[in-house]
Amino acid sequence: MDKLKFLIALSLLLLSLASPPTQAQQAQSIGRCSTDTRILVGGFAVTRCYDGKSVGGIGTTLDDAVANAAAMSGLLSQGVRCVYSSFEAGVGAFIVTFGCSKDGINLGRSSTIGGLGTTLTDAGNNVLGFAMLYGASNGYRCSVDTPQMLPGGYIGKFGCGYPEDGSNRASTINGIGSTATDAGANNLNFAELAATGTKCGTGSANISLQGLAYKVIYSCSGHNLVAYGSSLTAAGHDALIQAQGL
Repeated sequence: MDKLKFLIALSLLLLSLASPPTQAQQAQSIGRCSTDTRILVGGFAVTRCYDGKSVGGIGTTLDDAVANAAAMSGLLSQGVRCVYSSFEAGVGAFIVTFGCSKDGINLGRSSTIGGLGTTLTDAGNNVLGFAMLYGASNGYRCSVDTPQMLPGGYIGKFGCGYPEDGSNRASTINGIGSTATDAGANNLNFAELAATGTKCGTGSANISLQGLAYKVIYSCSGHNLVAYGSSLTAAGHDALIQAQGL
């Protein structure tokens, strides 16, 4: 009997040594860095741990969301860290918001960066582009607003500015496109231009269909540009090229 008790005790000891770590032990091993996966309407949002820091990603598929987080982790070398915050779904469009921080810059509660796309993968790629702009510049940050639908496409709307501008002095930057993805890409290009001083905007009153072509009037830092295209995407590209030449 004593031998049996000894064997049972020994077996329990070996099992305890071989058992996997508890959640508390796992959390302690990675400190404040966390890993999470959430299912959203239209896709996934993830948090992954890179170099001891939590980084977010979003996508239509789980693989796309993880790839987006991996791409976001590349900004850690620039002192930029972004995590998923929220999303909104509209007709043919998703807007996503990430909370981002940059070493040496304190934005308080206004540290959000946005993205726009037809799918969550496209919106994730768009917010990645804006995060890259944030990292490459001296903190030029763009938050996203609900896009406006038009016959033939969308007008994207982002509020952009440097930390010293403050939220009340942020400039509204507009991009246009036949799809939300194209409008978001056009918006990103105009934001990159705005970071250097040329700020461009337009509105539905300045967009018209004339025959087989769209006519778009942009106001860029005191200059009016007239752009044309067989689609809103093409017209937005025409406007961007003209603005880059100012």
